[in-house]
Order: sequence, then C-alpha cells, then structure tokens
Amino acid sequence: MSELSFPERRKSARQIIQLSAIIERAPNLVPLSCVIVDMSVMGARISTPNAALPNEFTLLLSRDGPVRRNCKVVWRRDFTVGVQFLHPTQSEDTASRLRQ
Repeated sequence: MSELSFPERRKSARQIIQLSAIIERAPNLVPLSCVIVDMSVMGARISTPNAALPNEFTLLLSRDGPVRRNCKVVWRRDFTVGVQFLHPTQSEDTASRLRQ
C-alpha cells in the first residue's frame, strides 16, 4: 500500500527538504547519518540505513549542531521513520532557516 492511499492526518503541512542530518543517540553510541525527507513544525520523516534507532533521540539539523530537535519515533517502516518533535514550538521556522 503506498503512502498516497493513506488519509492526511497531520496537523501541519510538511515541506520536502532532502536534508542530510545526524541522529545523536546515547553518549556511548556512535551518531548515525540520515536524510530528512520532509519536515513540518510538529515532526519529520527520516530515512536512515540503520533500522536500530531508539524510540527517542536528538536530531542534529546543522553540521555544527546548534539546530537540533528532540524526537520521538511515532512510526517505523523499513529504513524510514516518522518522528514527532518533543518541543515543536522551538521548530516553527526550522525549515525556512535551513533553506537559507
């Protein structure tokens, strides 16, 4: 079943961005690379070659790390996950800042 056959349930529209990012897990674990496929104020869809993601992690949206979001996994499908930003008010203009 394709994603197009599911009804839209998001509270805010997602923007397709295709942005490389880093998943920061526990301090003793190596960070993982990923691609943010699309993002909204409330969350994002992330693609990663590593399916062993924790249920909560920090997503680094910039190379030097100041733009970051605490995330909670809300769905998993193969190597793609949907995450909810735990503090969405901090990310209202994230997509616009990343495009600059």
